[in-house]
Amino acid sequence: MSDIHLQQNVEINFQSGRFQILSQDNIYRDFKGIAKGFSSEFLWEVDGFLYTKDHTFIINGKDVKASEIGIETNKKESIYDILHVQETHNYISNNKLQKNCLVLDEFGHVGNGGKGDLALEFVMSVFPTISSAKNKKNSKIIIISTPNGMNQFYQIYSKAQQKKNDFTAFKIDWQDIPRSVSPDQFRQNQVNTIGELGFAQEYACVGEDTLVTIKYDDQTKTVTLSELEELLNKE
Repeated sequence: MSDIHLQQNVEINFQSGRFQILSQDNIYRDFKGIAKGFSSEFLWEVDGFLYTKDHTFIINGKDVKASEIGIETNKKESIYDILHVQETHNYISNNKLQKNCLVLDEFGHVGNGGKGDLALEFVMSVFPTISSAKNKKNSKIIIISTPNGMNQFYQIYSKAQQKKNDFTAFKIDWQDIPRSVSPDQFRQNQVNTIGELGFAQEYACVGEDTLVTIKYDDQTKTVTLSELEELLNKE
C-alpha cells in the first residue's frame, strides 16, 4: 500500500495505454499512470530500497508493512505510486508484490475548480475504473482533508454522508486524539507557533529507485519509477 499524498505540488502523469506493468501471477496489466510526491516522514529501508512506513507488501498471502520488516532511516525523498493497476490493484517492484492503495491527502486544497483542475481530472479519470473493479476489497482510495469550500472533496464527502457513493465518511476532531497535554494547552501551543489560521492544518510511496517491470511496444523492460515517470512524460 502506497501513501502518495495528492497535494498541489504532486505531479500526476496519466498514460495513453501504451504501457503495462508486471503484477500478480506475473501478468502484465494496464495501469492509469504514476503519481510523484515527496515524503513528509522518514522512509524505511527494506532489502536496500526505501518505502514509507505504512507501505504494504503481500508476503505469503499476508499484508506486511515496511515498518514491520525494515529499518527506519533519516531520509525524506521523492515517492511514487502506480495509479490503478487493472483487476488486481497490485504490482511487482523490487521482486515483491506491492498493494496499491492511494491516499489523497488535503484533497480539499487541490485544484481551483477551473480548467486544468487536478482534482477534477483525477476524479474523472481514476474513479470510474476504481468503482468498476471486480474485487472491491482490492480497490481502495482514502481521502483526507480539512474543508476548503464546495469543491470536489466537499461533494465526495457530502455524498458519502448521505450514502450516495461507495465512500464511508469519517470525521475526527483534533480534541479526540490522545495527547500528553490537555486539549486547551495543545491548542494554545499550536496557535502560538502557527497562528489561528494555521491551527486547522492537518499533520498529516516508494522511493524513486524502486524497480518495476513494464511492457510497451511488445518489449519488456525493468526500469526505476523515476525512469517510468520520464517515459510517461514523453507520451
